Amino acid sequence: MLNSTPLSELPQVLPNVLDIDRTLWFLASEIAWTDEDSYVHKGKMDYYVYYEPESGRMVPMEYDGNSVLLGQNSNWSPFYNANKVNYPLLNRLLAMPHWRQRYLAHLRTILQERWLRGNVPLCWTTISRKLLPMCKRIQRSCTLTPNLKTK
Repeated sequence: MLNSTPLSELPQVLPNVLDIDRTLWFLASEIAWTDEDSYVHKGKMDYYVYYEPESGRMVPMEYDGNSVLLGQNSNWSPFYNANKVNYPLLNRLLAMPHWRQRYLAHLRTILQERWLRGNVPLCWTTISRKLLPMCKRIQRSCTLTPNLKTK
Protein backbone atom coordinates (compact mmCIF):
# COMPACT_ATOMS: atom_id res chain seq x y z
CA MET A 1 0.00 0.00 0.00
CA LEU A 2 2.76 2.44 0.92
CA ASN A 3 4.53 1.95 -2.41
CA SER A 4 1.50 1.39 -4.62
CA THR A 5 -0.74 4.27 -3.53
CA PRO A 6 -0.23 7.43 -5.62
CA LEU A 7 1.33 10.25 -3.59
CA SER A 8 -1.74 12.39 -4.16
CA GLU A 9 -3.91 9.79 -2.36
CA LEU A 10 -1.44 8.90 0.40
CA PRO A 11 -2.70 11.47 2.98
CA GLN A 12 -6.23 10.05 2.73
CA VAL A 13 -5.34 6.34 2.58
CA LEU A 14 -2.23 5.74 4.71
CA PRO A 15 -3.49 7.10 8.08
CA ASN A 16 -6.15 4.37 8.03
CA VAL A 17 -3.50 1.66 8.33
CA LEU A 18 -0.37 3.38 9.71
CA ASP A 19 -0.06 5.66 12.73
CA ILE A 20 1.59 8.55 10.91
CA ASP A 21 2.55 10.60 13.95
CA ARG A 22 4.22 7.70 15.76
CA THR A 23 5.98 6.74 12.52
CA LEU A 24 7.33 10.28 12.19
CA TRP A 25 8.55 10.16 15.81
CA PHE A 26 10.20 6.82 15.03
CA LEU A 27 12.01 8.24 12.00
CA ALA A 28 13.07 11.40 13.85
CA SER A 29 14.48 9.41 16.76
CA GLU A 30 16.41 7.11 14.41
CA ILE A 31 18.04 10.18 12.83
CA ALA A 32 18.66 11.97 16.15
CA TRP A 33 20.31 8.95 17.76
CA THR A 34 22.20 8.01 14.55
CA ASP A 35 21.55 4.30 14.97
CA GLU A 36 23.81 2.44 12.55
CA ASP A 37 21.52 -0.61 12.50
CA SER A 38 18.36 1.42 12.07
CA TYR A 39 15.68 1.63 9.43
CA VAL A 40 17.03 4.99 8.24
CA HIS A 41 20.54 3.61 7.74
CA LYS A 42 20.08 0.05 6.50
CA GLY A 43 16.37 0.02 5.71
CA LYS A 44 15.53 -3.52 6.66
CA MET A 45 16.97 -3.99 10.13
CA ASP A 46 16.26 -3.59 13.80
CA TYR A 47 12.65 -2.54 13.81
CA TYR A 48 9.28 -4.22 13.98
CA VAL A 49 5.98 -3.19 12.50
CA TYR A 50 3.41 -3.79 15.21
CA TYR A 51 -0.32 -3.98 14.58
CA GLU A 52 -2.00 -2.10 17.40
CA PRO A 53 -5.48 -3.58 17.99
CA GLU A 54 -6.68 -0.50 19.92
CA SER A 55 -6.18 1.85 16.95
CA GLY A 56 -6.39 -0.70 14.15
CA ARG A 57 -3.17 0.71 12.70
CA MET A 58 0.45 -0.34 12.34
CA VAL A 59 3.27 1.28 14.31
CA PRO A 60 7.02 0.90 13.65
CA MET A 61 9.02 0.05 16.76
CA GLU A 62 12.79 0.20 17.07
CA TYR A 63 14.70 -2.58 18.78
CA ASP A 64 18.37 -3.42 19.27
CA GLY A 65 19.61 0.14 19.71
CA ASN A 66 23.15 -0.95 20.56
CA SER A 67 24.64 1.05 17.67
CA VAL A 68 23.43 4.50 18.65
CA LEU A 69 25.70 7.49 19.15
CA LEU A 70 28.57 6.11 17.10
CA GLY A 71 30.79 8.96 16.00
CA GLN A 72 30.97 8.00 12.32
CA ASN A 73 27.23 8.61 11.90
CA SER A 74 27.00 11.97 13.61
CA ASN A 75 26.79 13.93 10.35
CA TRP A 76 23.54 12.47 9.06
CA SER A 77 21.22 14.95 7.42
CA PRO A 78 17.63 15.09 8.72
CA PHE A 79 16.75 13.72 5.28
CA TYR A 80 19.36 10.96 5.21
CA ASN A 81 18.18 8.33 2.67
CA ALA A 82 14.85 10.13 2.17
CA ASN A 83 15.41 10.33 -1.59
CA LYS A 84 15.94 6.59 -1.96
CA VAL A 85 12.86 4.59 -2.99
CA ASN A 86 13.98 1.51 -1.04
CA TYR A 87 13.29 3.51 2.17
CA PRO A 88 9.55 4.02 1.63
CA LEU A 89 8.76 5.29 5.13
CA LEU A 90 11.25 8.10 4.58
CA ASN A 91 10.77 8.53 0.85
CA ARG A 92 6.99 8.51 0.69
CA LEU A 93 6.06 10.11 4.02
CA LEU A 94 8.56 12.95 3.77
CA ALA A 95 7.37 13.68 0.24
CA MET A 96 4.19 15.03 1.84
CA PRO A 97 4.89 18.65 2.92
CA HIS A 98 2.69 18.56 6.05
CA TRP A 99 4.19 15.25 7.23
CA ARG A 100 7.69 16.53 6.43
CA GLN A 101 7.07 19.59 8.62
CA ARG A 102 5.73 17.48 11.48
CA TYR A 103 8.76 15.17 11.19
CA LEU A 104 11.07 18.20 11.42
CA ALA A 105 9.15 19.47 14.45
CA HIS A 106 9.59 16.08 16.15
CA LEU A 107 13.30 16.10 15.33
CA ARG A 108 13.66 19.62 16.77
CA THR A 109 11.86 18.50 19.93
CA ILE A 110 14.20 15.54 20.38
CA LEU A 111 17.26 17.70 19.83
CA GLN A 112 16.07 20.48 22.13
CA GLU A 113 14.83 18.27 24.95
CA ARG A 114 17.57 15.66 24.89
CA TRP A 115 20.71 17.10 23.37
CA LEU A 116 20.64 20.83 23.99
CA ARG A 117 19.53 20.56 27.60
CA GLY A 118 22.38 18.18 28.37
CA ASN A 119 20.20 15.17 29.16
CA VAL A 120 22.22 12.72 27.06
CA PRO A 121 25.45 12.97 29.10
CA LEU A 122 23.37 12.81 32.29
CA CYS A 123 21.56 9.69 31.02
CA TRP A 124 24.86 8.15 29.94
CA THR A 125 26.31 8.59 33.44
CA THR A 126 23.32 6.81 34.96
CA ILE A 127 23.26 4.04 32.36
CA SER A 128 27.00 3.38 32.46
CA ARG A 129 26.95 2.92 36.26
CA LYS A 130 24.44 0.10 35.77
CA LEU A 131 25.98 -1.43 32.63
CA LEU A 132 29.66 -1.50 33.53
CA PRO A 133 29.34 -4.11 36.31
CA MET A 134 27.26 -6.36 34.01
CA CYS A 135 29.68 -5.84 31.15
CA LYS A 136 32.71 -6.74 33.30
CA ARG A 137 31.06 -10.01 34.32
CA ILE A 138 31.00 -11.00 30.66
CA GLN A 139 34.37 -9.59 29.60
CA ARG A 140 37.16 -8.68 32.01
CA SER A 141 38.47 -5.63 30.17
CA CYS A 142 35.24 -3.89 29.32
CA THR A 143 34.92 -0.19 28.66
CA LEU A 144 31.89 1.86 27.82
CA THR A 145 32.94 4.98 25.99
CA PRO A 146 30.36 6.90 24.03
CA ASN A 147 31.31 9.62 21.60
CA LEU A 148 29.46 12.42 23.37
CA LYS A 149 30.29 16.05 22.88
CA THR A 150 28.45 18.20 25.37
CA LYS A 151 29.33 21.58 23.82
